[in-house]
Amino acid sequence: MFMVIIKWKDGTSSSMNLSIQHAPANPTEEDFKDLLTMTKAVVDTALNDGSFPGRSKKDLDTIEIITTSAN
Repeated sequence: MFMVIIKWKDGTSSSMNLSIQHAPANPTEEDFKDLLTMTKAVVDTALNDGSFPGRSKKDLDTIEIITTSAN
């Protein structure tokens, strides 16, 4: 399980939990690149489907990914 922290240019932030069904036990650099690509896609989808009302991609500052559990 991962927590995704979305920081907005206005100094506020939002968060979401992201779960991966079959994460590798010993992730490689390529696995981390895949996680980043997937996370960006999830954030883009959330921005497009209205999950963050009044926000758009231009409001985005940074995305942080934090591991919250081994599963």
